[in-house]
Amino acid sequence: MTKDRTHLVLHRIIIYLTLIWLFGSFAGIDLNPWIDDYYNEWRMGEIILLLFSAVGLILLPSTELRHHRHALKIAALINGCYVLLLIFGIHNVTAYLTLSLNILLVMAFLYFAMAFKKDQVWFNHALAVIALTPIPSIIYLFTSVMIQITDPTYTSVGHNTFGNIRYFNDALLPLLMILWLRPGFLSHQRFTPWIFILSTLYLFVFFYDGARAVLLSLTIGILLIMVLGQHKRAALTLPLMTVICAFTLYVIFNVLMLQDAQMHGLARTSSSGRMDLYLFSLQTFMDNVYIGMGTGHFIFEDGNQLAHPHSFMLYWLAEMGLMGLMLNLLCLYLLVRLLSYADQLPAWLWVSVFVLMSNGALSGSLIYPISQWLTLMLMAYAYAALPSTSTAQPLAPIIYVYGYKGLAVITSILIMLSTYYAWPYIRHEMLSRETDATDDPMLINRAFGPATWQHNPIIAWPSESK
Repeated sequence: MTKDRTHLVLHRIIIYLTLIWLFGSFAGIDLNPWIDDYYNEWRMGEIILLLFSAVGLILLPSTELRHHRHALKIAALINGCYVLLLIFGIHNVTAYLTLSLNILLVMAFLYFAMAFKKDQVWFNHALAVIALTPIPSIIYLFTSVMIQITDPTYTSVGHNTFGNIRYFNDALLPLLMILWLRPGFLSHQRFTPWIFILSTLYLFVFFYDGARAVLLSLTIGILLIMVLGQHKRAALTLPLMTVICAFTLYVIFNVLMLQDAQMHGLARTSSSGRMDLYLFSLQTFMDNVYIGMGTGHFIFEDGNQLAHPHSFMLYWLAEMGLMGLMLNLLCLYLLVRLLSYADQLPAWLWVSVFVLMSNGALSGSLIYPISQWLTLMLMAYAYAALPSTSTAQPLAPIIYVYGYKGLAVITSILIMLSTYYAWPYIRHEMLSRETDATDDPMLINRAFGPATWQHNPIIAWPSESK
């Protein structure tokens, strides 16, 4: 088997594993019986996919990597921030695990961006199938809705294994973007009615759950197309029709329920405590300007011990200090650069990046495993479609190739080692969310909410706990 063939097979294996992982998650199938919490199970699935992607990057021909000079430079700056935190930041299991996870996410982006470009036709069809994976959860939710209409005492939230509705909403948003992008077989006109139906159902979920951050992000995306998009009518007709239809269904549901509880949930004016989180994050950054409070260490002590600030931008600032500020500036630079390609890409391809980043700036979508992985794939797909990624670029220095492949090996080992030490605290949540429930010296603290893990544990290395 040739190297190109080996690379192609590995790439498709990763996509098949992604499909299995996503379908299992949305269908509520327990793919890992050794872990009690579904959130931790999703994170373990993501780590496995990241390790496969690291292998794929290592196996990529050096010349192919060197053709992506600009992407390698930007990724080097991002990973440079993470490496500096590994060296000069807080040294414990949680920090190392979270940083190695972030480095591997950058590596996976590079790998997918290059793999998608080589296997674009096949991946277009695979991406179309990925957009259909939430169907089991949608069926489950609408079954619950029908039961609620006939039996108001029925209390199931209808989100299957997604105990927090925001995990579900944030995972559904990139899949809605794929439907509107219409890759692969979805581009055929005969699928338009099905895309309309599914889009309407996905949007109904956002109205039903009062997902204000998601709806605001979608509004930003639609406005961007109105102002900057090409072929506005073709890009907006189907989405606007589905928005109208989904909102109509939502109103009808509330009329049938003879209550306005969900309507009130959507129209509420409170910040759901997020303003306090945002202010705390900014204050934390000011108090720990240089290295932050520690990667994976965010805990908001308000009685709930929330584990992330519901904004990837504030997450970077609070946990990573100056390096987080650098990451925010790089992110803004890349978004501005993307705008310069707006007239060369399908409208819902470049807009989807803005929609997902806007949602990430207002929620935890870029921290939760499923939405994080789907966002990565869509961003890599957008990069692969850029005309500037052609072989016309000057080749990057060979040192980039050795550096990335070496870093992929080191961080793969590091994430496996740190996950091994974190495993007891992930598998059973043995402290029941209280740090004083045991004399275990390795556990420094534990948050109630999700970050890298559910009830995110902050763990010392064994040598430090003695």
